[in-house]
Amino acid sequence: MIQYRFRFSCLAAVLFCGWLAALPALAGPEGAMPGVALLGTAQPDPSAPDAAHPDTSPSGAGRTRAGHDRTVRRIGLYSGTFDPLHGGHLQVVDKAIALLDLDTVWLLPNAAPADKPDASAFDHRYAMARLAALRHPALRLPEPELIASFHAKAPTTYVADLMREIMRREGLQHTFFQICGTDSFLKMVEKGFLPRPGERRIVAVMARKGYETTIPAAARPLVERGCIRFFDPDVPELSSTRLRAIFQAGETPSRSELPSFLLRYIQRHLLYGAARPAVRPPAGYRAVRGRFPLPDRDPFLPVSLDERFPPRVLTDPLTLDIDAYLADKIPEEIQDLILTRGLRVIVLGGLLDDALGYLGRHGFTNGTVFVPAAPERIDLCYALATRDRIPHLVVTNVFGEDRLTHTALQYAQLLARNLLPASHLQVLAVAGYDRLDDRLCTDALRRLRADARTLVMFGYRGALNNVVSDLLKFLEAKGFAAYAGVTQAQLDAFRRDIGDSHLLQGSPAGSANFPYWEYAIPDSEGRLFRLVAFRNLYGDQTATVLRELIGKGFRQFVMFGNAGGLGRADIGEVLAPVVVMGEGQARPLRNAAAADYRGATSVAVPSVLVETQDWLARQIGATVVEVENAQAAGVLRENPGVVFYSGVLVSDRPGGVDITRRSEDSEEFLAAKRAFFFRLLRRIIRGEPGPFPRLRAATPPACP
Repeated sequence: MIQYRFRFSCLAAVLFCGWLAALPALAGPEGAMPGVALLGTAQPDPSAPDAAHPDTSPSGAGRTRAGHDRTVRRIGLYSGTFDPLHGGHLQVVDKAIALLDLDTVWLLPNAAPADKPDASAFDHRYAMARLAALRHPALRLPEPELIASFHAKAPTTYVADLMREIMRREGLQHTFFQICGTDSFLKMVEKGFLPRPGERRIVAVMARKGYETTIPAAARPLVERGCIRFFDPDVPELSSTRLRAIFQAGETPSRSELPSFLLRYIQRHLLYGAARPAVRPPAGYRAVRGRFPLPDRDPFLPVSLDERFPPRVLTDPLTLDIDAYLADKIPEEIQDLILTRGLRVIVLGGLLDDALGYLGRHGFTNGTVFVPAAPERIDLCYALATRDRIPHLVVTNVFGEDRLTHTALQYAQLLARNLLPASHLQVLAVAGYDRLDDRLCTDALRRLRADARTLVMFGYRGALNNVVSDLLKFLEAKGFAAYAGVTQAQLDAFRRDIGDSHLLQGSPAGSANFPYWEYAIPDSEGRLFRLVAFRNLYGDQTATVLRELIGKGFRQFVMFGNAGGLGRADIGEVLAPVVVMGEGQARPLRNAAAADYRGATSVAVPSVLVETQDWLARQIGATVVEVENAQAAGVLRENPGVVFYSGVLVSDRPGGVDITRRSEDSEEFLAAKRAFFFRLLRRIIRGEPGPFPRLRAATPPACP
């Protein structure tokens, strides 16, 4: 999954660049311009490897990009006040990486800029730079103590000293580019901070809109030798001064001007006159206010996170854009509550009623609970409450061991990636939590009865519903003869003509916790088959439902979900896991789908949030990363008489193509889902069950 790519439309108020050293003249200066008349969009050095398409993925961060073994790396140095750091600064970083083919960029927040005595505290400005570095794998920061020590020793020259120390640490054989703006460049010339012979440093001047670029006489020899070079990144103008004015006017900058992670930090610390957003329920939720009950017992027990995932996953580079992923998993309104107020978070494994009792017993007398607006919808619930004058956000209505781990990990990542302490997260589970899933499942499926004409299907229920709806409408419109020989191309063309008005809209059976839908589909002779379809089940919930259904006598199952592709797996391809790896063991999976699709080795994870670059590097021989098939393998090993047909749709490439950049509703993926289900249903229509030899049709009712 690729790195977090900063796409902001505004240019930084370019930083005071500090002191320069010189670089001996290089042949063919990249984008170097002897005069202002030639200033334009710079072209990368044609001698640089793959300069036009730099690889800035996490796997390339801090080392040579684009797969080249480059002994001499290209390192950027970007100094400034960062008051605040904003989207323009970050866009300059990305532009510099592309134009200069940089491997790494060091952000150097000024400790106490002499020309800006009213600057915000260094701790805040450094924290904002750290937030950016957590999201951009090419960014590096010196430790704050190093900056402070150099400033204390030499307040007027500490930036130059700091840069020389970074160059020494990186290795003087590398090429260094000091990134600055037009205005900062002119200040540097005025102060005489020009390149000196013997150091491999180039000044990269990025043009700012509204500033005329002139080359003072003292700098011209260095420009001619390629030690000072000019670039036009062609981005809009933005300054920190303007952003501070926006806050002071009681307004909020746009996301392009100030990314959410920086905005929320500023709001949390009330910098620049910023105000915190109002408390509001998430979309699709309603707010319920009142007092919490006081139960007779305290059923919750603490959960150790160290036993559920390695702590290093909170600091190691992930394979995906964490902000985009969490934005899809944690509602924006909930993130605003936590990150702009520094709330404590409690994840309570169990149902809402149990959680309300916990709150009442532990000193939370009253508060506001956000519950799904639709009563039949099962989802997380949130409670906002205060204890000892400390506000808390409680996340509950969680069931399933993997779901609890997944939810806890989401909030642990949210806090860690936004510089909130780990102590702000507490995880507990109701007594007997390991049996809660079983109890809810048994209750939900109590009326479901098995027979030989039923095929149970897990995952992508919406896509299945579309294909079944299309087939039934096709039968109604074209008759049994056409229905018996229907091809996917014919069905797709038919669907394009009729639209979506025919889609089945039946309510699910079971419960909100474990809902399922039932369909009846005839073969070409009118004999009926039953499909029982479950939505995607997460992790161990797959094993819970499989065991329950096998205990009821069901023997024929289909599972279809998505996975991250490794090795030779192609995005959009459907694979059939035949070996699953988890907890250090490889287990065979009796997968009938291997007759139709290429076999794969599946690696199980409780959440994609454990997919760090180091973890990924250890998965030698794996084809896909996913969650459910390892759970199914354990159940199938205990039940040899079950037929299992499982496909996974490769939806991303961990370490290469980020799952947050791919839409599950893209035409490519929708086509793959339709093809998978059509292939199975066509066998039923033609009376060729194929991998399901026990599948028997119900005799159609006799005509009166």
